[in-house]
Amino acid sequence: MIPLIGMVQYTYDPLSRLTQLRTDIMRTEATYDAASQLLDLRHTNVSAGTTPAFATYAYDPLGNRTSLTDPLGLHTFTYDALNRLTGADHPVGSSLPEETFTYDPVGNRLTSHRSAAHRYDGANRLLEDDQVTYAYDANGNLTTKTDKATAATTTYTYDVENQLIQIDLPDGRLASYRYDGLGRRLEKAVRGTVTRYVSDHEDLLFTVDGANALQAGFLHGPGIDAPLLLLPDADRDGTLAHGEPTRRLLADGLGSVTAVVDDRSGTLLERSLYESFGTLTLRAPDGTVLPQSAVGNPYGFTGREVDAELGIRSWGFLITG
Repeated sequence: MIPLIGMVQYTYDPLSRLTQLRTDIMRTEATYDAASQLLDLRHTNVSAGTTPAFATYAYDPLGNRTSLTDPLGLHTFTYDALNRLTGADHPVGSSLPEETFTYDPVGNRLTSHRSAAHRYDGANRLLEDDQVTYAYDANGNLTTKTDKATAATTTYTYDVENQLIQIDLPDGRLASYRYDGLGRRLEKAVRGTVTRYVSDHEDLLFTVDGANALQAGFLHGPGIDAPLLLLPDADRDGTLAHGEPTRRLLADGLGSVTAVVDDRSGTLLERSLYESFGTLTLRAPDGTVLPQSAVGNPYGFTGREVDAELGIRSWGFLITG
């Protein structure tokens, strides 16, 4: 059974820009400059008057974001003459590293704060950095990823349509995937645990287990990559009955989910911290680092799905390591 979760209200300005979104207890408000660049995105608990997540941006004359102010503090960004990100400074105590990047003439990353060197082949595929070596098949699919320090290797297998169908992890786990005729992921199986996915053309609607019992439902906003609500089967009875919790996913200006709150009480449940290219750290409200979402939220950087268990991201029809 799928419960009635209430009303989602959207408000737009005369230029058709979204200015307000309201669910149960949470209100999201957005303001823009004359160039329609997002200046402020604010998620407010209208009952308590608190703001568990917000993002305020500044830009250079070319439209590059030069600063972000959020609950962690002030983040600043620098760019080269080709508008490529060269640095990101984050607030002290945020646990985010100071990021640096350099590039070759075609835009491949040469150095970063995580690796003093990156090496590519003639097709601009990354072959190695300081920590990992990579190998590919003739179609450009990543086939192996090997840790230089431990020699631990993850192997990826694909079907004739270049869809990822199996991952062999160094710890012996094997994950397999199935797809429908349109290339949409239907199923993931890891050591006998099956998760099935029910989607419309663009968005995940439900997950079910191997017996087709409902695990969670999802509601998305307008457009692509705009997850809004998570409805977990909290009592594990295989249904989403009325009265079960509703989780509101709060996003920043990139669409990345930065916080999850209870949409009925406004209680903060967890935060997501990102480096500039999506490396994720999950934290509980008390700051404890989480190995994966404690509330079952599968969405992360730019609003795409993250599989923390396997270390991969889903980009719509594409799953990457």
